[in-house]
Amino acid sequence: MQKITGNGMVFLEIDGHCKEYDLAAGESIIVDTGYLAAMTESCTMDVQTVQGAKNIFLGGEGLFHTRITGPGKVYIQSMPVIGLAERLTPYIKVN
Repeated sequence: MQKITGNGMVFLEIDGHCKEYDLAAGESIIVDTGYLAAMTESCTMDVQTVQGAKNIFLGGEGLFHTRITGPGKVYIQSMPVIGLAERLTPYIKVN
């Protein structure tokens, strides 16, 4: 995560579609760990281990998820950078 402050313009790459959520104070959203694109400074983030063997092995989400708690805005991307890399790999020639 990078903290961006000050006046000016920021160019930010977000892969896929970006969805904005406005969280109230104490409200939380849980996302898969690579989908969080940005959040305001007033939000807090906590990476947590997925609970339960069935969820870990059959859930398809991996071992961790991210809980973001408001107040503030959260921006979620629909394709994490690993998804972008997987989609581009067939078109990259390696000699």
